[in-house]
Amino acid sequence: MAEYFQDRLALLDERLQTFLKTILHLGGYCTAEQARRFEIAASATRVLARLRTLERAGFLRRVAVYPLVYQTTGSTTRLLEMDRRARRSHNAETVLNRLLAVDFYLKARGWPAEFVFDHDVKVATLLDDGCPRNAVPHRGGHPYLWEELVLWLAGGRIVIAVVDRQHHSPFWQLWGFAKRFGSLASVASLRG
Repeated sequence: MAEYFQDRLALLDERLQTFLKTILHLGGYCTAEQARRFEIAASATRVLARLRTLERAGFLRRVAVYPLVYQTTGSTTRLLEMDRRARRSHNAETVLNRLLAVDFYLKARGWPAEFVFDHDVKVATLLDDGCPRNAVPHRGGHPYLWEELVLWLAGGRIVIAVVDRQHHSPFWQLWGFAKRFGSLASVASLRG
């Protein structure tokens, strides 16, 4: 069994490991087109071949409802020692939302900004910038920023972004965002 796992690991060069890790951080899903934009291979045909190889090795699986959508597996989360919530089955709305997060990331890669993916680093980023712990959104008594995208801009500013949920009212989404992060905005305005 360990030999089989080592054979699977041999398939993963640095580019594929980075691809899988980024997909996991963004929610665990990607389309074949998004994988092409990650430049995991030189041509569209080779991208599909690499995706099929990752699928055969057990690092990705196709989502049955959407044949060109891939989801990370438990093997991927174990290999990269990451949170396992990305490998669970999700409803169509959640899958769409996570694909939109990947799309946002792919478009924003060219910005003079750095994405902060790790949850603990997201929280530490806000706290290190002077944000009081009680101003960070909480769930279950602990800081909770799993779905938010946190970016460091070139000038040292921190940006928090969320992906729109397609089947929800834009007004209520903005209201929810303002409610969750309103105390952060007031802290930032006090700092000047």
